[in-house]
Amino acid sequence: MVLKKAQKYYGLENKNIGVVGDQLFTDIIGANRCKMYPILVNPITEKDILITKIKRPIENWIIKRYKKQIGGK
Repeated sequence: MVLKKAQKYYGLENKNIGVVGDQLFTDIIGANRCKMYPILVNPITEKDILITKIKRPIENWIIKRYKKQIGGK
């Protein structure tokens, strides 16, 4: 896994690593599984590869439900 390789390369503890990403199913879940700090950002481009285009609507639905649950916009 890339996150674990980066951790080993830089010699950091999991709790001291923030993972910035725009995909729930790869970046955010990966960071959580590695016990790192996940930071979800909005995508900077609308161009995605096919698999990401398929996942985006599902991710957006999950994010909407989460925001509604916590009282966000």
